[in-house]
Amino acid sequence: MNTGITLRIPLEVEYEYKGSRTVDTNDGIKTLHSIIANYRINYEVKSTSLDSVPQKLFGFATAKYLWDEVEGIPWFSAEEYNLIVVYPGGKTQEFDIRSKTFYKKVKKLTTKKKDSVSDAIAKAFNTGEGPRPMVKKHRRGLSIEIPDILFDFNSSELKSDSEEILEKVIAVLDEQQISRLEVIGHTDSTGSDSYNMNLSKNRAKSVAKFLLEESKRLKNDRVAYKGLGSTRPAYSNNTAKGRQMNRRVEILVLEK
Repeated sequence: MNTGITLRIPLEVEYEYKGSRTVDTNDGIKTLHSIIANYRINYEVKSTSLDSVPQKLFGFATAKYLWDEVEGIPWFSAEEYNLIVVYPGGKTQEFDIRSKTFYKKVKKLTTKKKDSVSDAIAKAFNTGEGPRPMVKKHRRGLSIEIPDILFDFNSSELKSDSEEILEKVIAVLDEQQISRLEVIGHTDSTGSDSYNMNLSKNRAKSVAKFLLEESKRLKNDRVAYKGLGSTRPAYSNNTAKGRQMNRRVEILVLEK
């Protein structure tokens, strides 16, 4: 049963343009426009019989933006929220939140680019024998799935002979001008959930570290990693072959 409740709260907002400024960014010199948005919140529910539904909400929010006119998005924002919530029984909650955000336009992979990366991976592994990555289209981009060949049993340290495989992958990604990746570690269902989660995270971290060290293009803030343990099996864990195929590392290619 879904007990979630959505409140639609009208806001009064005022925008103030504070002029432009020149900023030296990692992407070069930019002319940015300074905009301040002030929100006033003063809302009272006419009637409610539920103690969990707020009766009054009041406070303010201020957002300061540096707007990049060329990209059509903010380059930076600093936001401050102060909100007091009053419940029917008299209980109150206060929220005081401050955040700073840098923005970057996402350059998603086109179908043409996905095909190009996929063909380049196939070509790189076309010669010689041995295991090779499996490339699949993914809802977030392109998945390069490397089977259970990178690590020894229960280890998160890359085997020396596995580095050649990753070096071929890196060469393709650099040639294709890929700039953002997410490395995901997976395990089979053998062992405890906590152990598998930790092992998969450490394995993903090892691969991400190697990619960053060897790539000529990738940067620290554009490569993420995480472990999912045995929570996302791609094959059946009821067979030895399936368990082996579930012990994999997945490199998600997200952006050009």
